[in-house]
Amino acid sequence: MPEALSFGILCNSLMLERWQADSIKHLRDHGIELKLIIVKASGKEPVLQNRIRSKINRLFSRNALFYFFDRYFLHPESKRIVNYTDEATDIYKLFCTPEKRKYISFFHEKDLQTIREIGPHFLLRFGFGIIGGEILTIPQYGIWSFHHGDEMKYRGGPPGFWEILNNEPVTGVILQRLNERLDKGFILRKGWFKTQRHSYKGQLDQLYLQTTRWPLQVCIAIQNGTHSEWLSDSKAPLYRAPGNVTIAKFLYKLIWNRLMFHFNELTRAEDWNIGIIHRAIHDIVKWGWDPEEVQWFPKPKLSKFVADPFLLEIDGRSTVFFEYYSYRRSKGELYSMDICDMQSFPKQIRKALQTENHSSFPFVFSFQGEYFLIPETHQDNRIVLYSLNHDTGQFGYNRTLVDHMSGVDPVILHYQNKWWLFFTRKDLPSVHLYIYYSQSLFDKFISHSNNPVKTDIRSSRPAGSFIRMDGWLIRPAQDCSWHYGARIVLNHVLKLSPFDFQEEKYLTVCPKGNYYSEGLHTINGNDRITIIDGKEFRFLWSNFFHGLKRIANNRIGITGIW
Repeated sequence: MPEALSFGILCNSLMLERWQADSIKHLRDHGIELKLIIVKASGKEPVLQNRIRSKINRLFSRNALFYFFDRYFLHPESKRIVNYTDEATDIYKLFCTPEKRKYISFFHEKDLQTIREIGPHFLLRFGFGIIGGEILTIPQYGIWSFHHGDEMKYRGGPPGFWEILNNEPVTGVILQRLNERLDKGFILRKGWFKTQRHSYKGQLDQLYLQTTRWPLQVCIAIQNGTHSEWLSDSKAPLYRAPGNVTIAKFLYKLIWNRLMFHFNELTRAEDWNIGIIHRAIHDIVKWGWDPEEVQWFPKPKLSKFVADPFLLEIDGRSTVFFEYYSYRRSKGELYSMDICDMQSFPKQIRKALQTENHSSFPFVFSFQGEYFLIPETHQDNRIVLYSLNHDTGQFGYNRTLVDHMSGVDPVILHYQNKWWLFFTRKDLPSVHLYIYYSQSLFDKFISHSNNPVKTDIRSSRPAGSFIRMDGWLIRPAQDCSWHYGARIVLNHVLKLSPFDFQEEKYLTVCPKGNYYSEGLHTINGNDRITIIDGKEFRFLWSNFFHGLKRIANNRIGITGIW
């Protein structure tokens, strides 16, 4: 039986922000007991004269613009106030007034004794500012606190602000076990998101709402016996609320970034193509390739492109399966073609799968003499296995592997007597990595006990079949930090079980050469051939008009920036 865990929260009042309430709900819904709520007791109410003086001082302070912006313009959904009183009716509440020494709060012995007696396994900090002293070590697993930023670059706050100002491609988030050092505690979980440089509201909602499961996931790891943590060795500077000049620059940058975001959406259409390299994929991984080696498919019509190539040997023929996308129809379809016929493209292509909705990423493989396909069909809200009909040459429905799941770029792996299905989801298609597994290809697939197993815009989304090399298991993934499909990261899988998953970056594969050198997001191959895809940006009228329609439907005005 897994260890029964309990927790308490530290908060300034029972009026919580939505992301805080969501974090608590995930824990309680999973059976983690909330035993204690520690509330910061409000001291004496300041007299009217002092309140007026405080407001005047803030109005004329060097941070006045930031406080004004934060209070009157910035209203992200993640920070919407939730009254937690009804949810906390039967929970013991401890009202504390800690002793303040400089900027650190220390709890009195009588309060510490109460915490010892109630005995929560950990405390989740949502208030009280910076905490020091014995309270840090009373709970068995310590005090857990979010820092919505990469502590190796930005300690302090405000969250997600400096990454936009400094044009950072990604923004980190950590859940840490506190020690006496500010934002340099023991890291329990860490992830990276694409910086929303055109919307501070969107930036905050992403950082806060997409990490609310993390405390629960740490609990699951503790219960599974797979929990690990590491001490941050950050030497990053400590940031504080920005001054008036800085916030003026920030607001100007937000407006400019919003304009450029929509301009690029309208004028920079992605144009992908498939390249063939006549060398083993192991050689390519180890030694790279010369751009002159790549044989690119002949370019189809300007409003179409080909991408997501996968390779399969069928009846002695090297066959490439790929997505054929039309901008006019805003739809991708799956086709195949023998590599020996590539110079006659698109005359020799064959329809591989009949679907009504968009389909892409044709993951093909063979098993027990049969050929199978698992495509991306997220609009169908399921991940489906298809098998090849040799009479028609097309793939037909075999079974649903995962239902009610808008899976993106699924790949499957047979490893240690199990089948492992890796994918991301359409809501954030390049951020969270999910794993499902089964004892058989034809049995029900079960969710990994700690999904999503990884949160990293730089290396989560699958980019091709697994590569077995020198006893290592390599998982290709897309780095979408600067833009979608910018390059490929090869990850070395360290642990893979129903209860644990760990991998580390082994190698980054970047696009190169004079053609299709602005992106690379699929790599596959065998002991003779490697296939990749490459991207260029170009202007297309069909993309321009579709973009105008998307912008009009979204009705995003200037308030969308905040």
